[in-house]
Amino acid sequence: MARKSHNTSPAPKRNEYLQLVKPVVEFFEKRNLPVIAKREKNTGRILYGSDEFGVSPIKGEIMRVDVLAFKWGADKRVVSKAVEAKLCRGSPAQSVGYALRQAVSYQVLFNEVYVAVEKGEIGYYESILSDLGLGLIFVDNSSNVEVQLEPKPSRRFSMEEYRRQVVPRLVPPLAFLDRAIFGPPIKFGLTRDGQLYAVKELADPKLHIQFNAGVADGEKPRSYIGFNLEHKNAFRAILRKKPNEATISQMLKELVSNGYEVSLVKVPNPHPKNARDEPIKLTDKTNAKEIFRKVEPILEKDSGFRPHLAIYKEFLQIGQDIGREEALQSTREAVAEISPLSSYVCELLK
Repeated sequence: MARKSHNTSPAPKRNEYLQLVKPVVEFFEKRNLPVIAKREKNTGRILYGSDEFGVSPIKGEIMRVDVLAFKWGADKRVVSKAVEAKLCRGSPAQSVGYALRQAVSYQVLFNEVYVAVEKGEIGYYESILSDLGLGLIFVDNSSNVEVQLEPKPSRRFSMEEYRRQVVPRLVPPLAFLDRAIFGPPIKFGLTRDGQLYAVKELADPKLHIQFNAGVADGEKPRSYIGFNLEHKNAFRAILRKKPNEATISQMLKELVSNGYEVSLVKVPNPHPKNARDEPIKLTDKTNAKEIFRKVEPILEKDSGFRPHLAIYKEFLQIGQDIGREEALQSTREAVAEISPLSSYVCELLK
């Protein structure tokens, strides 16, 4: 007689989040590691936000890491710890089985890869995980986290893909988190489809006056660092103070001479899915008077848009080896270049 199968399907994502993802995120944060993960709220002690980290270990297929912790390693290079969490209630062994495909795929792109399941008997799967070089994390019913098996280096790891898909996106938050630059907390977002932004709020977070850096998509991904001003109330508050347009224009000229781009767009507000920003043409991108004149109509309550002024330049070379000292030096230089303008704007809001 054939033996009956007792397969258990994976639990809903919310249950998986509460029982596995949330405790694992807290486990890494308690060890002072920044973490990128989907959260119920935009929370986080070191990095805050809510999004999974999307990668393509298999060409043409996006996979999203449940938990990604990272840091500077002893060699002053980025070290990443990816976790694939899977919950089949009452069956940790089946949970491991469901997690294996993605976990093995992640070994192409991350230094260390773990499978996280509820605590329990997994039988021969533990030896399979060990043979594959995968780590194992158990989470019990009280949300206690235990590393049952440490991961090992994998022959599947591709340094080329790591430097292309992972390193340029993790360096900006690590640089901003350095206390010699800004320190925590740092906001993150847009990580699910191969991008990332890291943001340091310079004033009330509701005003969106920010230093930012990250990777943007397009025909060719690009790494950038710069300054953001993108909220109606921020522009209204600035204009009420009657800023010195000549002073701002001179600061913009200095930034442009240092390789920065100046971009002004209208962002649909509210923002429907897949809605596109509308560029605003400027005859002179360093002319503050023209910028404010083009912004004023957008500030009307019923305009249907909000203004977004972005000042940015190329930051990191995607695909290249990027070390801690190089990243911090490039960040310090950009902060020094942008600070006259950002400080002037923040002073107006006091």
